[in-house]
Formats: sequence, structure tokens, C-alpha cells
Amino acid sequence: MHTHTHAQTRTHTNMHIRMNTQVQKHANSSARSSLIRQEDTIIFNFIERAQFAKNSAVYTPDAVPVPGVGSLEAVRKWHSELL
Repeated sequence: MHTHTHAQTRTHTNMHIRMNTQVQKHANSSARSSLIRQEDTIIFNFIERAQFAKNSAVYTPDAVPVPGVGSLEAVRKWHSELL
């Protein structure tokens, strides 16, 4: 039978917590990078599409509702404020 002292158990638990924290930090960093790339792609595609206007409603402020945001104009304003 293998038994651990209280100090060994605490050390093992602390090592496990540190490893999980490092894994979580890496996952968060990776997710953040992915979201930034996706956002850049979406904004780039909006800019590219604006060169070939075919649907006038899309280019009329507040004409196209965006669930949870309001409108495409609101998205554009929000993004321009970030820059």
C-alpha cells in the first residue's frame, strides 16, 4: 500500500493546480488569438464587400438589424472607436 504524507499530497496538489493554470492561460491566449484573427477577417470582408455595393439596405444606417448589437452601422462605429 502506497501512502502519501500530508506535505507530499499538498505538493502534488499545488503542482497540479500550477499545471492547470498554465494550460488555462495557454488556452485563453490561443482563444484570444483566434478571435482576433476571426474579427480581422470579418472586418476585412466587410471592407472588401463595400467595394461592390449590391444591396442598398446594407449600406443604409440602421436598415439591417444585427441581433444583440443593433445594426451594421453600430458594428462599424464600435470597430472604428477601437482603432
